[in-house]
Amino acid sequence: MRQLYWKNQLLNMIRNLSNQRRYRGFSKYLQYLLARGLISVLQWTPLPLVFGFGRVAGWLCWKVMGRRRAVVRANLEVVNAASEAGFDGGVLLERQVRELFVRNGANLMSSFRLSRMPIERQARHVKIEGMELVKRTMAQGKGAIFLLAHMGPWEYLSAIGPIFEAGGVKVRMGGFYRPLNNDYLEDWYRAQRQRLGTRMLSRREGFHKPVDHLRSGGILGIFGDQKMREGVEALFFGRRVKTSPLPAIFHRRTGAAVISVSFCQVGACQWVLSLKPCIGASEHREQSREFITEICNQAAEASLRKSLLDGIW
Repeated sequence: MRQLYWKNQLLNMIRNLSNQRRYRGFSKYLQYLLARGLISVLQWTPLPLVFGFGRVAGWLCWKVMGRRRAVVRANLEVVNAASEAGFDGGVLLERQVRELFVRNGANLMSSFRLSRMPIERQARHVKIEGMELVKRTMAQGKGAIFLLAHMGPWEYLSAIGPIFEAGGVKVRMGGFYRPLNNDYLEDWYRAQRQRLGTRMLSRREGFHKPVDHLRSGGILGIFGDQKMREGVEALFFGRRVKTSPLPAIFHRRTGAAVISVSFCQVGACQWVLSLKPCIGASEHREQSREFITEICNQAAEASLRKSLLDGIW
C-alpha cells in the first residue's frame, strides 16, 4: 500500500509539472487577458457599432500590414485569373484587396456579438438557406460533415445549433479544430464555443471522438481551406495545392454525407449562410481519399466564389 501511495504521489507531481509547462509565461497570460477583454466587450456592444468598428479595424490593417497586403494581392490574382469572368487587374485589384480587409474586420468582430444574441435576434441578421437539406440528411442517421471555409463571420458557426433547432431541425453540432497556442486563451475560448451546445473536438484528442460523433448522427464542422504543409494534392482555383484530407478520411470511416457551407455578407449587419450538397451518405465511401478530396475542393471553391471578398486569403 505504501508503494502504491508514493507511486500515485509521483504521478501527480509529473502531471502538475506538465501543466505548469503548458501555462508558463507572463506574456501568454497578458495576451489572454487582452483577448478576453476585447472579445467580452464586443459580445455586449450593439451589433451596428461592432460592425462599424470592425470595418475601421480592417481598414487600418490594410494600411499598416504591407506584407500581409502583398500576400492577399497575390492570392486574389490567382483566384481572379481562375474565375470564368476573367481578371481586369490594376485599380480593380487594389479595391478588392482593401475591401477584403474591411470585410474581414467587420465579419470577425461581428461574429463575437452574433454568438451572444438571443436566437430571434440572430435570425434578423443571419438567413440560412438549405435547412431542408440538413433535415433530410439527418433523417438518414449517418451524420453529416459540414465542409467550411474561413469566410464571413465564421467564428459564429459554433453557435448555430439553436438556430437549426428553432427551424425544426434537431442537430448535435460538433467542430474539429486545432487548439490555440495560448493555453490560457484556449481553455476559456473553448468553453465559450461550447456554451450553446457545440462539442469542440481537438486534434490533440485524435480521431476516435469525431468518428463516434458522426456515427451517432451528429454534425461535424471541418475547415477545408486551411493551408497544409503535408496533405493530399488537389486542384484549387486552377492550381494543385496541399489540402486537408480530413473530410475524406471521416467520410470513408463513417459514410457521413458532406455538405458545403458558404457564409456571405450581403449588407450592413446582414449575412446569408448557404448549405449545398457535396457528397451523399456513403456515396464515395469506397473511393480513395484523393478522389474525395478533389470533390471537396471543388465544393469549397464554389463556396468561396459566391463572395471572394468574404474569404480569408
